[in-house]
Amino acid sequence: VEPFGKDLRNLLGYNDIAAAGILGNIEQESSFNTKDVPITHDAEGRPMGGFGLFQFNGDRIAALKKYAEDKGMLPTDYRAQLEFMAQESEDRKSTPDYGDTTPSGLKDFDNSEEVAEYFRAKYEGGTAGKRNENAKAMSSKIQAGDFAGSGLGNRRFIKRPNAAKNFKGS
Repeated sequence: VEPFGKDLRNLLGYNDIAAAGILGNIEQESSFNTKDVPITHDAEGRPMGGFGLFQFNGDRIAALKKYAEDKGMLPTDYRAQLEFMAQESEDRKSTPDYGDTTPSGLKDFDNSEEVAEYFRAKYEGGTAGKRNENAKAMSSKIQAGDFAGSGLGNRRFIKRPNAAKNFKGS
């Protein structure tokens, strides 16, 4: 988990609260598995599973593979997947169906659970599951300095008003 958190913060520029919220989503989606997860269907016929950290499906798998290849990386490389997520977030931030899940778009949230829900609704999709619980646990680890040396845990959490314009979920 530590390298994921480190790169969300240091490489991609997410603050600690946003990093914890995204880590909570990654844990829910893939348990930090960067490899292929077989796609199955739930009782309602919705697809479950996908590729990598964010469980990419369909055209997004092909786009990730091309992105990784263009960068000289493997698609199973966690950094390729994090960078691809950041690129998708940048590309989608002005699209009506998506929200701004870039570092600047997630900087004003009050807590990691709000980020986890917003990121799920605007980037991931799917059901809530344990994302919020996961995000809260990641937040506690970051605050406790469990990611010492990773760039996480050495900054205080700062309450930020007006988080995502009072996002309440979708």
